[in-house]
Amino acid sequence: MHNNPKLQIPFISEFLNEFKILVSEGKLNIIPRRKNYATMLELTPDLIKEILLSLTIDDYVCGPEKDRDRPDEYVWKFGKDFFKDKQIYIKLKIVDKDNDKEARIISFHYAEREMKNKRF
Repeated sequence: MHNNPKLQIPFISEFLNEFKILVSEGKLNIIPRRKNYATMLELTPDLIKEILLSLTIDDYVCGPEKDRDRPDEYVWKFGKDFFKDKQIYIKLKIVDKDNDKEARIISFHYAEREMKNKRF
């Protein structure tokens, strides 16, 4: 990844565009984690999809970073403001699966601490 933050913008945009296309095509897999479901139970599937499709560069926190559980894959982190006093921590990746690609939600839960979004 480039050291100059402004050079990262095209990479972030490319990731978000590809992720959103996969979500729109129904190629989305949510990794089952207790913390994710506790938050997701409060939200409808349509609202979760709306949040994902509304992600922008302004929501970017960091990435790509190697996935600690699968070092050959990379994760991207976003923080989405939600309501007035809540922020959602969102960790995403795109993986190759059966000669196709799939969007994966690794984490989707209320942030435990304020996340600083990178502003370009």
